[in-house]
Amino acid sequence: MSHGLRGVEAPDWHGPHREEGPVTVRARLYAWVKSHDLDLLSVYPYFIPKKLLREKIRTVAPQVRGTVLDLGCGERPYRFLFLGAKRYVGMDLDPRRRPDVIGSVERLPFRDGTADTVLCTEVLEHCPDPETVLREIYRVLQPGGLLLLTTPMCWNLHYEPHDYFRFTRYGLALLAERAGLQILRMERIGGVFALCGARLTEVVCKTTARALKWAPRPIAYLIVMGLYLFMTVTFFTASRLLDWVDRTDAIGWFVLAQRPGEGVP
Repeated sequence: MSHGLRGVEAPDWHGPHREEGPVTVRARLYAWVKSHDLDLLSVYPYFIPKKLLREKIRTVAPQVRGTVLDLGCGERPYRFLFLGAKRYVGMDLDPRRRPDVIGSVERLPFRDGTADTVLCTEVLEHCPDPETVLREIYRVLQPGGLLLLTTPMCWNLHYEPHDYFRFTRYGLALLAERAGLQILRMERIGGVFALCGARLTEVVCKTTARALKWAPRPIAYLIVMGLYLFMTVTFFTASRLLDWVDRTDAIGWFVLAQRPGEGVP
């Protein structure tokens, strides 16, 4: 093996031995964990819905280019999936989230045709006027631009009192049509086993945690986390195997829609 430099002894065929520092090893391990969505186990007790939602976004995100607007971005949990994006702009109503832009999805503070892609996850149900939101998304998309939207059909009350709607696939199709958006894909996020499993896991784990308030914290933690992992693995496996038996239930919907190009009615 030659480096093209005279007087420099070539290393053996195994190549130079390099010891990776702890930071590099940790970074690689974290990247592996995240690529398999195991980091979502820390989102107690919501691994099942978070995993299923991320899987849907992952089917499209790597192909996205240009400018991405993440509406209701929160902590930007999907930013790492959009590696091909030239620019990623997070917008949220809550300044504590430290978004790039503070604003409302019902009146987006962006010029017409700003975005190549809009990401809007688990936001629409919290908007008093979802049709206006989709019309605003249409406005800020470039012709041919994409919308990645997720929203629940069956889930418990959350972020009260600002929890207004649940959507069927037909309701979403109607709203998209009224806004001028063309649906390219609409898919369930989970089925009946994922839905029941996710809800039971949350309710059982939280109830158990409350019941164990008298116990030493480490003991209570081990019991609740053990229960959480057992129920999560059991119901997630059941959902993979059996959610096909019924097509009418879903945790929610993943929608891939497009603003039609110029000249397309």
